[in-house]
Amino acid sequence: MIELQPAKRPLVLYAVEWVDSLGISDQWEFREELGDMEPVSCYSCGFLEELTDTKIVLAMTIGGSQVLGRLCIPRQAIVRMDSMQTKEPLP
Repeated sequence: MIELQPAKRPLVLYAVEWVDSLGISDQWEFREELGDMEPVSCYSCGFLEELTDTKIVLAMTIGGSQVLGRLCIPRQAIVRMDSMQTKEPLP
């Protein structure tokens, strides 16, 4: 059995609302037939791994000294960011 080591810093869970671009067309289109395109609202949750002036990095899963499923979101794309920190630390 692998013994998990506690995190070096507090684990703080965040819910983030952010805006992403809409996909790129995969075929030629006639300009007069183009429909509207709007940015997409995205919602993500994760443990804050990194916070800089330009980005945040969330980790979806943390196990000891390892992480699985990181997501980098540009700061200018963030609409709202809420801490979901509980009063009790994780066991």
